Amino acid sequence: MQARMCEQGHPMAQRWDDELSRARFEFRWHDQFNLSLDPVTARSFHDATLPHEVAKTAHFCSMVRGRLQGTRPHSYSAWCPVPVSSAVGDHG
Repeated sequence: MQARMCEQGHPMAQRWDDELSRARFEFRWHDQFNLSLDPVTARSFHDATLPHEVAKTAHFCSMVRGRLQGTRPHSYSAWCPVPVSSAVGDHG
């Protein structure tokens, strides 16, 4: 839906998509929820498996089952983009 809005030239779509991408990259979970198309549903999906507040401030990737920071060392999957993105962000 977001991509379609950008393609159709909605005046604020690109800015909104960029903000959501930045929030994802920086693990700003509350911003991700608030910027989603349906914040209530986004929060409820997240909270269905990760209800504790620490899960909304931790730096982990829920797509490939990264570990919550502070509980165990990160064990990223070989397919996880987080280490690469972090390295690029540190040097870019």
